[in-house]
Amino acid sequence: MASTANSCKIDVTTHTRDNQIIATDFIVKVTNEKGEVRTITKSLDDDTYKELVTASKKPALPWEKFVKVLLAFMVGKTDNEIREAFEILDADNSKSIDIKELGTFLPALVPDLTDAKLMEHIKKIDKNTDQKMTLAEFSQLIKRGIGMDIIIGEP
Repeated sequence: MASTANSCKIDVTTHTRDNQIIATDFIVKVTNEKGEVRTITKSLDDDTYKELVTASKKPALPWEKFVKVLLAFMVGKTDNEIREAFEILDADNSKSIDIKELGTFLPALVPDLTDAKLMEHIKKIDKNTDQKMTLAEFSQLIKRGIGMDIIIGEP
């Protein structure tokens, strides 16, 4: 958690069939400065993802790429995991991710997330204020927990 928690524990379960991830579950336990624990659970399978994406009528990543980015957002620790997620989101190969590219990842998880709210999160790491994220800025989004904050609806 970027700003509101003293600690955060994440449990991830992936379900596979024929070596393909078909579903993922996240349980996030956030303990605030008062010692209060909040549990957030997110579960998504490939069929539900496709339904949500269709309903959102927004551009979206294919399931396999979505899962790689989701895992990086929630538990990405290595530079390789973060770089792979960045490269997936950087659809135009511009070496930066803009709000539209980031938006291809989020509709199924946070359908009511507005561009303005997303930009509030991006501003936390956008050092050069160009409203885009370089790999270094994206890495900070992940490592500081801001990406997870976006997904679980934290301010």
